[in-house]
Amino acid sequence: MIKATGEGKTVTYSCNGDGLLYERTEGDKTTRHHGTLNDFLKKNGYTTGYPRDTFDMKKQLVYKDGRLIGEIHIGQPQ
Repeated sequence: MIKATGEGKTVTYSCNGDGLLYERTEGDKTTRHHGTLNDFLKKNGYTTGYPRDTFDMKKQLVYKDGRLIGEIHIGQPQ
């Protein structure tokens, strides 16, 4: 599961084993996206920085129109 936070909201992404089907949940609305998470982000005008290791997860910054809007936490403990 991947959790992205920013712009005052939290969005979670979960994927199947091969990483090509993502479910995006924001509030009580869940939608499905086929393809990789990076493909989804690019198609929607987002760019990301390189993943960085932190104490207990990887963190990737997310930008839209050159402005930092949030983070993707990969492997965050539940």
